[in-house]
Amino acid sequence: MARNEGYQNVILESDSSSAITMLTSGSAAVCEIHLVSRIRTCLKKDWIVRLHRTYKEGNMCSDWLTNFILDEGDLADQVAFQEPLGGIHFLYLADIVTVGRDRAVSYF
Repeated sequence: MARNEGYQNVILESDSSSAITMLTSGSAAVCEIHLVSRIRTCLKKDWIVRLHRTYKEGNMCSDWLTNFILDEGDLADQVAFQEPLGGIHFLYLADIVTVGRDRAVSYF
């Protein structure tokens, strides 16, 4: 979608370090090969994509959208919303004003 909109320099963030490793290392589990292959094909196109690791707390809007789309089931491959959906509105506003989220960290 970013490419179709004309963006040439993109930052792709993921809260999964193993996903970033799969995309950059050339290895993938058998069940993930198709998806990883599609993403790698997109990464090789004529644009700049930087992969960044983020914490789950910093990725709440993406997590919400992923769950929303999975729940809907019938949505096309690419969906664009002009306004934030009701359930994501407060997460989006908090992200804009950089409101921090507490991170649960366990100590030994």
